[in-house]
Amino acid sequence: WYRSAGDIVEAGISSRRLVTRERGASARPAPAFSSGAFVSRTVRLGRASLDAAIRFGGPGAEWAGHGSLSVKAWRSARVFGAFGRYAERPESAVHFETGLEQHTGSRTIWKVTLYRREDHSLRRNVFLVDGRSVGAEFSFQSSYRQFDLQASYALVDSKEWRLGSGYPSPADQRHTAHLFARRRLGSSMSASARFQYGSGVPVPGAFDGCGQFVYI
Repeated sequence: WYRSAGDIVEAGISSRRLVTRERGASARPAPAFSSGAFVSRTVRLGRASLDAAIRFGGPGAEWAGHGSLSVKAWRSARVFGAFGRYAERPESAVHFETGLEQHTGSRTIWKVTLYRREDHSLRRNVFLVDGRSVGAEFSFQSSYRQFDLQASYALVDSKEWRLGSGYPSPADQRHTAHLFARRRLGSSMSASARFQYGSGVPVPGAFDGCGQFVYI
């Protein structure tokens, strides 16, 4: 529904029937049904842009949604923020982020993003744990004549908790760096190089499994 040039509303429903068939089985499992609905809206007003959506569906009528706001702070920069909730029983997560994007000239972009994520009831072997990740990412991209350059660095701190005890998350990769360079050699050819670095992840964490063993 195009309410105006800068105001769009979308909505829809979905339904799925899943039938499992096994060769040689004397009985066929009952079909599984899944249905859902969503609604979203995008609004652009002057310097600001707002986008929001929500979705219902799945077991227990789980809901998920996201929203984002971007404001042009001055001529060459914008400030943005976003929120999201994701759920698939028993797991759920809430994500927040905010940042600043600065344009220098017409070919150079600097960007800083801060974020935080809260996880609940994550599956770890036979256990359910809670988690939290906070981090920052700095990125840069520019082009000059035949050259393109992209660089980024992310710093993340991820932890999990169970029964009041905290420990590093198995996915805790503290430092990540990326560098990409390309030179155009003609209208149909280019040469590029890429470098990536990531610090080591922790050894198997608390309440994690490996075969018949469980690390505590």
